[in-house]
Amino acid sequence: MFHSNKLLKFRISSSLKFVKFALLHAPTGHDYFSFWIRGVCCIVLNSQLYKSPEECTSFAEEQEDWLEDLLVETKKAKPKAVIAFSHISPFIKSPKEPDGYFNWSEPSRTKTMDALLDVGCKSWFCGHYHRNSVGRYIYVLKRFFRPLSQKPGLLIFLLFKNSLVAHLFLIFAFKNTENRYKSMEVVTTAAVGVNIVTNPDGNDLETTGVGGGLLDDDHCGFRIVKLDKHGKVSHKFLNFTELEKLKAVEFCQPLSDGG
Repeated sequence: MFHSNKLLKFRISSSLKFVKFALLHAPTGHDYFSFWIRGVCCIVLNSQLYKSPEECTSFAEEQEDWLEDLLVETKKAKPKAVIAFSHISPFIKSPKEPDGYFNWSEPSRTKTMDALLDVGCKSWFCGHYHRNSVGRYIYVLKRFFRPLSQKPGLLIFLLFKNSLVAHLFLIFAFKNTENRYKSMEVVTTAAVGVNIVTNPDGNDLETTGVGGGLLDDDHCGFRIVKLDKHGKVSHKFLNFTELEKLKAVEFCQPLSDGG
């Protein structure tokens, strides 16, 4: 069957975005997935589908449906801990920061963080920024009064001329309104390769904040992450100079965050 060059070009052009996505899948396998290890549920997201879904909306919708179903099952399973991973960070320093090149745009940012918080996710590890940054997302559940003491014990004396009358009152001491909340740490880690020097005259959420690059043992490295038997996460970034001096990771004590 004969196909003209015009028809062939049309078919190539109309399928280009799908070819690009297929090529992404071919050497790397699934671009979003989950796995369990020792009672911990790890969720890996393709953040590019949240950041720029315009040319692949069907794939973005597939991931959202997959995540929704996964979180329902995860909540039922009651994991020891839930940890999320993605290339692009939902935010760099503050969950209220404006949209930029280095973070997620709204409303996907808050919607996904709320969904992960709902199943108990306490840590989200990311890259892309080529610098270290740690921020925290806090979701207030409700306000309530909490009694400081429910034990009687205040004795009030009232003096009326020549008689002394004592009255015992049951009292409750209350603090001001207190918040119950869930929180999640968003950890952005510098690169094993070139790390960015921030341009103070630019916007660090945009490419205008890129002031140069560093490629040496004092700035390049990776982050060691530890989970204890209760599912508590600790982590620390170590550059290659520090790693060369490191003989062993101490697993009996939590790692102090190095930024």
